[in-house]
Amino acid sequence: MPKRNTHLRPDLCKPFKRARTFDLYNHKNVERVVSGAFHELKQEQISEQIRRHLASSPSIPRNILPFNTSFTKYDLFLDEKDKCRAISTAKKVLAGPLPPPPPPPRKRMLKDRTKARGRLKSLRKICTQVAATHIKLQSSEMIAKLPVHLKQRLLQSTAKRHHLTDQLLVQFKDSDYERVYLKCGTFTNQGLAEFFDHSKVYACHSDLPLQSSTGTSLENPSRSSSLKSIDISFCKNLKGRQTSTTIVDSTPALTHLNIAGCFDLSEGPAALGTIARGLSKLVQLDISSVSWLIDSMLLLFIDWETQLKDLKVLIIDNCTRVDGLYIQEKLHEIRADLTVKI
Repeated sequence: MPKRNTHLRPDLCKPFKRARTFDLYNHKNVERVVSGAFHELKQEQISEQIRRHLASSPSIPRNILPFNTSFTKYDLFLDEKDKCRAISTAKKVLAGPLPPPPPPPRKRMLKDRTKARGRLKSLRKICTQVAATHIKLQSSEMIAKLPVHLKQRLLQSTAKRHHLTDQLLVQFKDSDYERVYLKCGTFTNQGLAEFFDHSKVYACHSDLPLQSSTGTSLENPSRSSSLKSIDISFCKNLKGRQTSTTIVDSTPALTHLNIAGCFDLSEGPAALGTIARGLSKLVQLDISSVSWLIDSMLLLFIDWETQLKDLKVLIIDNCTRVDGLYIQEKLHEIRADLTVKI
């Protein structure tokens, strides 16, 4: 049996000498000093084994060694098999297993209020959607008493869930709307004209000056000065001449108009001319998805030098008979600030 090496360094023997001088009854101090000395010897022995193994296998990864050491230039050219062998060897040399991987970062379920607005529905939006789903169960008196901003949201939600008829549309009559969304409705020109005719709302107050809820006087009660945007796209029952006349007479301050998918060849060109003459404050006009529109109509029925001077965006997407690039070049020569989307 080989003789065990019991040689100790002088600095490591000092704790033993100090321990012998302690009181015999002070067992805790003796145990602490002795265990500390043995722990230091053990760490020195492990470090010596790692240094000895590093001389024969210089490819142990740096991130698993407990001390700084220099690698050779051959470590950059090791293949995957050598790296795996080096890691397995290092695991055997090091005391204990490798630490477990860190837990995945926790994701916050709720973000800041400003970031969560786009994901979490507000109570107002939920109530509006429920009321729009069961709009036929609501009374016209209840709808008429709603504030303008709630009535406007309810009208938009109803149009997205139902095909608006004349009867439904008239229940939402109001003169203080800012945006009207009536897409894919089945109402007729009679229902649209009654929706924009606000004279009956003030007829019962003939002894008072005609004023809107915002306090502005109404010389013509059928005209709405607050309405800025109308979307009547894909309303197939509307006639072009009557619709354009109703909109021009009722909404002089309109800035956004969407008539995509509306009218036919017999009504569309005349409606386009009426809109160009009457809605001078238009900023965006959408006449997409119509089969009656051709290049010459855009250049003949609208005088681009004198009409629609405030128009910034013209949308003619999905118009099969329109050469979009040609129209873009022509209108750019006349109006350089006009954007044509095709």
